[in-house]
Amino acid sequence: MSPMHHVSRHPSRAFSLVELLVVMAIIAVLAGLTSASIAGIDSANTLNKSASDLGDIFARARAYAMSNNTYVYVGLEELDSASSNTAGIGRVAVAVVGATGGTRPYGNTPGPLSDTGLTPVVSLARPEVFDNLHIATATDLTNGNLASRPASGTTGFIDLGNVMSTGAGKSTVTFQWPLSGAAKYTFDQVVIEFSPQGTARFQDQTTFSSMVPSYIELPLLPTHGTTLPTGTDFAKANEAALQIDGMTGEVQTYRP
Repeated sequence: MSPMHHVSRHPSRAFSLVELLVVMAIIAVLAGLTSASIAGIDSANTLNKSASDLGDIFARARAYAMSNNTYVYVGLEELDSASSNTAGIGRVAVAVVGATGGTRPYGNTPGPLSDTGLTPVVSLARPEVFDNLHIATATDLTNGNLASRPASGTTGFIDLGNVMSTGAGKSTVTFQWPLSGAAKYTFDQVVIEFSPQGTARFQDQTTFSSMVPSYIELPLLPTHGTTLPTGTDFAKANEAALQIDGMTGEVQTYRP
């Protein structure tokens, strides 16, 4: 006689609607956390590259000034992320030009630079444009790991972000790009001068009386278009500060 097989009379228990909803909610939360982490990583990578590239531009501008025994001017302008010629947030344009005669092209009266006395710096012949980047102020950088950098209270410290946000103490040495004709970019707030000796200066006076600063700082925050990180946003930790030593012209990058 063959052995008897016992068949359960109870069907397998299915998931209830409540259990399915709980599982779906957990998946949604995990997906959200993953997306935020990925966005934060992308933001950090973008800021790292932008800060590195900007530091390289400053270094090459200084090297050009010293090797060619002339004066070089680095202009910065922040634009609306959706427009190449409208002031706003989210896109930073940088252009570098050099004096053709080996002397300051404005004499004792800092002012708009004439295209006849300037030339594009060969290695930086076109403006660089950085998307999803904001020139912040020194006080916007809240991460404690940046506290080791020279503070904004240092004598002779120039906060370029404050200059751009308030318009106070803006550069009196200005130029446009292209150097002649219709301007695509107008650098009329922040223009940094590198001398043949490698020093960095920010002329904010109508006479040649601006001293060599202790530090010129460019504070940076990432953006998503025109949207800035706020509060405890993950992206808030992604911040950077570039500082140019006025006396030596050397550039130091600070990151969390």
